[in-house]
Amino acid sequence: MTEYGRALLVSSDTKGYGAGTDKRHETIQEVFVRIHEEAARAAGLNRESWLRQPAGDGELACVPQTEREPSVVDAYVRELDRALGAHNTGLDADERIRIRVAMHYGVAYPASNGLAGQAVVEVSRLVDWKPLKKLLDKNQKLNLVLILSDRVFTDVVSQGHTSYEPKEFVRVNVKEKEFSGVAWVWGPEGIAHDLTFPETPRPPAQQAEVINNLYGSVDARRATFGVGGDRR
Repeated sequence: MTEYGRALLVSSDTKGYGAGTDKRHETIQEVFVRIHEEAARAAGLNRESWLRQPAGDGELACVPQTEREPSVVDAYVRELDRALGAHNTGLDADERIRIRVAMHYGVAYPASNGLAGQAVVEVSRLVDWKPLKKLLDKNQKLNLVLILSDRVFTDVVSQGHTSYEPKEFVRVNVKEKEFSGVAWVWGPEGIAHDLTFPETPRPPAQQAEVINNLYGSVDARRATFGVGGDRR
């Protein structure tokens, strides 16, 4: 992309990176890159064409229009989960690699020190959402959790462009720093439905406004004003 552009953004982040030693960091980074490359190849994607912004324990990737968006949302994620499962088999809990993946489509383009655009902000807030991190804490067998922005879910999943069933996702209301919006969470084997998330606030109930116009003198000792009802 050059200057202004719109694209699918994928943000991935590894759980528990900060608690590791220097050597553990090296291992996590090596495995992180290898697993993402394996998943892309298995999904028929050309990851080398992606504009990637590494961050040690994760990355932000801008996917070019030459890639098929449903394949990134669907096959790529499933292959990531498969590769993580294969890597983690037989390892102790503190040695396993587990990740959060967020996706959003919107304005994103190269700037002086990385990617710029509101889509970058939104996908970063989604992947850092605290309840999403707690989801991995509550289920130690879970290798991956996916969160989609409302737009990606509506355009790609709910319209039948993937192998997902829309009912596999949980609708959540994300509030993270300055961002607030609806998103959709998925975990393998429907695990997301077994966990609780902050409820999406409902709009306050509207109250009826009653206006009584009175003219002249009124004896109100036995009068009832407003909306009548059963007064048993």
